Amino acid sequence: MITRWYRAPEVILCPSEYSKAVDIWSIGCIFSELLGRNPLFPGDHYLDQIQKIISVLGSPSMSDLEFITNTQAKDFVIKLPKRTKQAFNVLFPKQNPLALDLLSKMLVFNPKKRYTVEQCISHPYFEGLHNPEEEPVAEKAFDWSFDDLELTKENIQSMIYDEALIFHPEEEKGSEV
Repeated sequence: MITRWYRAPEVILCPSEYSKAVDIWSIGCIFSELLGRNPLFPGDHYLDQIQKIISVLGSPSMSDLEFITNTQAKDFVIKLPKRTKQAFNVLFPKQNPLALDLLSKMLVFNPKKRYTVEQCISHPYFEGLHNPEEEPVAEKAFDWSFDDLELTKENIQSMIYDEALIFHPEEEKGSEV
């Protein structure tokens, strides 16, 4: 499997742009693969990847290119042959129309117009599965600073040993067996 096939346009065209929308794109690519049993955008390299995306989604409008900050990348997309959007109900003729509607909200070229995770799980496709009371949303960003550790062989061994001691305190260093 090649992860390039699941990369959002903004990751290819503006590598410094990374948001939650990137994950929605990737999930949409996986969802489309589940629906069609084949990758939707199997690009051979990053330029081909953008062309595969546009061949399915159609040529983006000028407003859909606003997020692209790299002039060369934007010019590349503008100069590509104009393509019309392929209908998901033609690409996936036997699939649930609600699944295809959700897919169309996830695979949107402009990340600012792509559905959020909250919109995705609230989509009618998930009716009966979505329960907002059991899906809390973090009120603040998670602090990962505790995990700011140099991963050397010795550090990893020590962390594994310390974790094992939680379950077997009788094996503490220096204790007699």
